[in-house]
Amino acid sequence: EKEKGVIIQEINMYQDLPKSHVWEVLGQLLYGNTPAGRSILGPARNIKKFSRQDFLGYHRKHYVASKTLVVVAGDVTEKAVMDEVKRIFGALPEVRKRGKEAIKERQKAPGLAIERKKSDQTHMVMALRAYGAKDKRAPALTVLMGLLGAGMSSRLFQRLREQMGACYYVHSGVDFQSDHGYAAVWTGVEAKRAAEVTQALIDECKRLTTEEVQDKELQKVKDYLVSHMYMGLETTEALAGFYLNEEIVHGSLRKPKELEAAIRKVKASDVMEIAKDLFKDEKLNLAIIGNVRDAKPVKKVLTFK
Repeated sequence: EKEKGVIIQEINMYQDLPKSHVWEVLGQLLYGNTPAGRSILGPARNIKKFSRQDFLGYHRKHYVASKTLVVVAGDVTEKAVMDEVKRIFGALPEVRKRGKEAIKERQKAPGLAIERKKSDQTHMVMALRAYGAKDKRAPALTVLMGLLGAGMSSRLFQRLREQMGACYYVHSGVDFQSDHGYAAVWTGVEAKRAAEVTQALIDECKRLTTEEVQDKELQKVKDYLVSHMYMGLETTEALAGFYLNEEIVHGSLRKPKELEAAIRKVKASDVMEIAKDLFKDEKLNLAIIGNVRDAKPVKKVLTFK
């Protein structure tokens, strides 16, 4: 009962952080009332009604040997780790692994979700339905999104911040899951400039479908992506997280060098091919939290046509 109060306050905290909460709005827009579309914390009404039996039942179903992964990174030997794993986890029940609900991508036209909130800054996430982690197009998609919003020299940083003065931050990235994924661009702007910024995002995406990236820019973004990957893996904790994600999401333990090689192999023609496949109205979505009074101007420009 004590923890219920803690979790409800955690929910309230994120509700008051639009820069974080906009991602929940996006999840609902993309996947609706499915596991992929629901908040991890869930609604407060669920927390309030959970009983002890609910937790015990969940524990019996999911905390089992077939769903348990142990990752160890550090100055250890395999035998010592295996001995400890067997000692500590050997008693886990051998229950059949439960599968997850399959993702169903249903969309015919651009999706828009606006949550009205009186705030000084309006937070936006534009997302395109993309590919799962095992898809062979994943490295090219990573490079494409790097061109758009990875670093201060990226196209969107230069367009939105340096040229338009419309934002302080703009980033891009890819969310790869085992059976689905999306590419996203996110920024924070003044509410009255939401439509103008949306148009700029659309324009920069469309450019990649008609203008082939030059070798110098392509090499620069590859160097950026690879160097940041290695910098992010300098601690043992980060390495453990990296390999855990590889096992769960990709299904195989690729090494960082393999990911680097895949990035290095991407050609300008690969980037354009992905752009043409990705930047379509039936894959386009925009989630907004802020003091946007009229959705019509944003909806009007939310198209690749």
